Amino acid sequence: MVEVLFVPSHNSLWDTWLFEENGLYHLFHLLKKKGLRSHAINHAVSEDLLHWKEAGLAIERGYNGEWDDGPLMTGTLFKNEGIYYMFYGAKRNAIQRMGVAISEDLLTWRKIPRHVLEPQGEWYETSLLDSSISSVAWRDPCIVRTEEGDFHMFFCARSRTGNWTGRGAIGHAISRDLIEWCVQPPVYVSDRYGFLETPDVFEMNGRWFLIFSCGQWHSTRTGDFEYAASGIRYLVGKSLTGPFHEPSESSLLGSGDGMFGSYVGRTLPLRGEHESRLFYHHNVFPEKITNFKSLTGSFSTPKILKLCGDHLSLQKYDDFDRKIFPNSSKLKREHLAARYPESEATGVQWIPRDISIEALSPAGIAGVWFDKSIENGAIRVDISLKEGNGGILFGFEECNNGFGIILNYCKQRVELQRVFRAEFGLSTSMIQYRPLRLSYFKEHRIELIIVSPFVELYVDNFLILSQPVEGSVAGRLGLLIEGGSGIFSYPNILYK
Repeated sequence: MVEVLFVPSHNSLWDTWLFEENGLYHLFHLLKKKGLRSHAINHAVSEDLLHWKEAGLAIERGYNGEWDDGPLMTGTLFKNEGIYYMFYGAKRNAIQRMGVAISEDLLTWRKIPRHVLEPQGEWYETSLLDSSISSVAWRDPCIVRTEEGDFHMFFCARSRTGNWTGRGAIGHAISRDLIEWCVQPPVYVSDRYGFLETPDVFEMNGRWFLIFSCGQWHSTRTGDFEYAASGIRYLVGKSLTGPFHEPSESSLLGSGDGMFGSYVGRTLPLRGEHESRLFYHHNVFPEKITNFKSLTGSFSTPKILKLCGDHLSLQKYDDFDRKIFPNSSKLKREHLAARYPESEATGVQWIPRDISIEALSPAGIAGVWFDKSIENGAIRVDISLKEGNGGILFGFEECNNGFGIILNYCKQRVELQRVFRAEFGLSTSMIQYRPLRLSYFKEHRIELIIVSPFVELYVDNFLILSQPVEGSVAGRLGLLIEGGSGIFSYPNILYK
């Protein structure tokens, strides 16, 4: 695996939070030993978000009888008057609490010997007696300081009232010193999400946004459930404390029904930028939703979170794929090696030109392959279709089976499919898809980054998918056309 997808030596990475100072990025994340759940918080540093060096354990689970002697939970880091404050959570006797440790150098941490904040207030579930689930939620802090000097903490909680499959709340508390907190009413209560995890609150161009993560196992079905059942969403607000509402297209990055791909999306400000922020998240190694408690992941490639009109979108960060894969090669007509179906009687045509290939398939799915393979790398290709659907092929063993990225103009979406040889051309089975407006006769650029077992897809510079794939993604590259015609530029491949 290339270095950019940071996995610590303990081979365990879960929820992450990032702190930047003087050009150095400090990554903190939950870590667990075999048989335990989140026993420590690990620390790593990087100057470029590409090369990482581990800095050791920052905080370990407390001794028996201490407030944090149970599984540790997600945190955040805030600097005030030269002191670093690490807020984090722990669960003890089915009750979640949030505490703090302080440091003067980001390396040595001293715990405040009592928890700072525990479930309280008339608005929240505070005990198992008023909880509709098996524990009391009070976790995942995010801290924002106002110009007046007040510290506002936002966190994952549950409302005491409402539909039991909803009640997911963004809790709120205020402090003047980061130690003593006054709990306030929630700034948002959902009627369809059981939890709104790892909130991140920020202002962008005069508007306030609140990003949260939500898993399929604690949310009700939404209109976009098929492709966004688990993942990262956002709310829009009129002020720091709301009121907030969920826009119609609230899914920033989602995984399909029964799947898990990307989680815990958070941001950092970019100097001089008012309509964009640095966005980061972690990938989840392939696991079934039914076994989600054993999931581990890697720190993903950073993105740019951009305000486009009234909506947030994710775009590529600083040509990052070229930093991962500095070498490039343009495939040409002489690299064309095989096609299927092969018979001229099918009417399928692949006509090589100097800088592109013209493709025609009157019916069914046809493919053509190059004599090049990649295991970890990136593929760029421009596609302009007159009719039908088209895309790229990758990870093929010979020409028998692999994967495809398909621009489905008929259904106005982009699909990640398994692709295999069938009796009549190629056939597919769906892995994941994402709606996207596509136009015939317009050139769309596909950029696919492959870092096994993850694939990350951009179309016209917008992030579409960030998804783990079961099975080998190494193999030959190709193109496909389905029931139509169009022009493909020869792919440009990037590699180590």
